[in-house]
Amino acid sequence: YGDNIHNMKKVLIYEYFTGGGIINEELCTSSLLSEAKIIVNSVVNEYCKSQEYQVYYFLDSRLKLDNPGKSIEIKSSEQLYDIKLLKTFDLILPILPEQNMELYSYCKFLAEQNIKTLISSPDTIKILSDKYEFSSFCLKHNIPCIPSYLSSQINAIPYDTIIEKDRHGFGCSHVKKISKKDSVKRKKMIYQPYIKGNHFSLCVYYEKQSFKLLTLNEQDIVLDNRNIKLRSLKVNVKNIHNLELYSILRKLYKSLPGLYAYVGVDIIMTRDKILVVEVNPRLTTSFTGISSTLGINLSQPKKFMKLSNINPRSQRIYLS
Repeated sequence: YGDNIHNMKKVLIYEYFTGGGIINEELCTSSLLSEAKIIVNSVVNEYCKSQEYQVYYFLDSRLKLDNPGKSIEIKSSEQLYDIKLLKTFDLILPILPEQNMELYSYCKFLAEQNIKTLISSPDTIKILSDKYEFSSFCLKHNIPCIPSYLSSQINAIPYDTIIEKDRHGFGCSHVKKISKKDSVKRKKMIYQPYIKGNHFSLCVYYEKQSFKLLTLNEQDIVLDNRNIKLRSLKVNVKNIHNLELYSILRKLYKSLPGLYAYVGVDIIMTRDKILVVEVNPRLTTSFTGISSTLGINLSQPKKFMKLSNINPRSQRIYLS
């Protein structure tokens, strides 16, 4: 066993909400924090189970997590940027929100220090973190998506019911269904036509030369006083749209060669088309249901990328 430890790679998981990203703010007890705990515990468990890694994770000093990894207590945000410490790891897995370009800034910092990460390139993250830029990018590359408009362009939306979103938000951080006449022009927001359809997400793993769609997940989206919220997810539902989804994922792969590792893709299916809502270049909550539904270990892409048949079980994850 002693020799085995020397052969193991050291991996560090930095999940923003539990790992000290909000160390200078009040520790919120919102659903965001409980979702973050689900993610970090699930990822740490997967990497520990593989027995190929010594698993460490940053932990906000005000929190406790119950998992088999080794925590590195964070008392100040400077520790998250300790190059000497970061360089002692073989691999860093950042799980940060796109909001305020947090994910991009941290990954850019790691890339500039030549620290090995398991995530998409900073250039790719930058495009995906700005919903307006991403929408323009999709139009340019013929990727079917929901068009986005700035507040000065609202009148160009051919519908009265529109969606207002935080331009650099993540998840449902600020997503409202409003009528065009109620919109207040705000620079930080983008506006999209409201499109009726069924909401899904895709868990995808991208490698340099290939990619694999792991699961199609059904999103249970509810309207709460004009705010759009994700209530639960059903991971790994039956997929009868494989060809169309594969075509979209291939277009993303071709036009964004910097896509790498765990990627979540949100889509909406209408009666006659599939549209991309956004792409999250990181692990998302849906990935936590993969081990139990597919019977694979997320930390072992060399194994699961070769699998052709995938186990058809489903699992529901409740978020609120």
